[in-house]
Parts: sequence; C-alpha cells; structure tokens
Amino acid sequence: MSVNHDSDQKRFSLSVGHYQAELLYAADDKTIDFYHLFSPYHFDKSDQYRDELLTAGFEFARETNRKINTSLSYVNENFLKNNIQYRDLVIGDEKFLFSDSLDSTTTRNISDQVFAVFIDGGARGNPGPAACAFVVKSENSVVHQAGQFLGHATNNEAEYKGLINALEWLLENSVEKANLYMDSQLVVKQVLGEWRVKSPNLIQISKNAKQLMGQAAFGLSSIPREENASPDELVNEVLDEMQHTL
Repeated sequence: MSVNHDSDQKRFSLSVGHYQAELLYAADDKTIDFYHLFSPYHFDKSDQYRDELLTAGFEFARETNRKINTSLSYVNENFLKNNIQYRDLVIGDEKFLFSDSLDSTTTRNISDQVFAVFIDGGARGNPGPAACAFVVKSENSVVHQAGQFLGHATNNEAEYKGLINALEWLLENSVEKANLYMDSQLVVKQVLGEWRVKSPNLIQISKNAKQLMGQAAFGLSSIPREENASPDELVNEVLDEMQHTL
C-alpha cells in the first residue's frame, strides 16, 4: 500500500492494488470525507483491494481522532457490516451507505429515489486506447462511480459502453427511476430514435442500449461537456493509469 499524507493541504492519499483514494479533512478538522475512491475497473463486491483501502482510511480516522462522514463519502455498507469495529467512527445520513446490491433491505426507499447518472467515454487517438465511466448521484451526493478500460475503441463506442454500463448497474440494483446525462449528442439522439445509426460498429451496441433503456423509467438527455466533468475525470484517470502500466 502506498500512503501520502499532505498535512498542509489537509489531504491523505492512499493506493492499493488498482484502487486509489483521497481523504480530505473537513473544515472543522474533526471529520474526514472519502473524497474519491477510484478503480480503473468495475467495482467488485469481493475485491480485497477495496476493503484494504477502506480499512486504511478508517484506521487513519481512528489514529487521528476523526470521524468518517458517510454523507459525502464512498462508504460501502457491507464493509461496515463485516467490520463493526468501525461503526463508532461513522457520522452522516445512513441512506448514503450503499451495499454491493442496492435492494430494499439495505438502502432506504431506493425505489422512491430518482438518481442522476452522469456518463462519459473517450478514446485517445479515436480510435485508440479508450475508457468509459459513470457517476451516480442522489441529492447531489455520489453514491456510486465506476470506470472501465476498454482497450482499442472509438469515442462513440466508448460513449455507448459507458451508457450500457450505467444502465446495467441501475437495473442490477433495482433502481426504478433515473435521469441519465451525457455530453454525446450523437449517442443520445440515436438511442432516443431521433437520429439513424449509420456506423456499422454502432448498430448492435445501440440496440443493446435501447433495450436496456426500455426496462425502467429512465430518461436520457444531452448536456454541455462542462456539466459532465465528474465522469470525464474518471475516464482520463483510467486512461492515465493504464498508460502507466502498459
């Protein structure tokens, strides 16, 4: 595990395996937010690296006499179930504790929540090394985020893959209502049936996206790129990470 403690910036960085995280001290200097928990691969509910990183974060909080604010953090409910010694370190609204399977027994009123999902994808070289990412928010707080390296692909293929990954995650976790946002007007228009799909490499992936969209009350809209910064950052971090490992 790699640890970097920057007391001047009130930042504590961790990395283990393919996970990296940043913990920030709150203004009162008594709480810590898991500002960022990132993996260039999909989050795996049995991933030992994620659990090691969360353990390190909670141990740091205990050693420095601080609490973990779950309302602003990537904190996994199942991790806390298996590590009850950290329960006394948790503050915040427990509805922001999510499990690896977001069902009615682990998350309050999830069927009544309307999530905002921000999606992006990109390729360096187009085609070239590509990645996609999505960020799920509820009441302006991040409840889940994931990035994936795609290998060699085009920008549009990466955008579609990001949409499909987001839709699959929503359906797997029984989310019934969500508004999805992308800065790719082409993908949005094609999925909504307003534009024809002309590129042969997009025909099947577009069909897959439409089929998933129809399984719940999902809305899809295009937004300016500057309003889609969070998944864009994840995409670039995935690509940077893979560039360093190749």
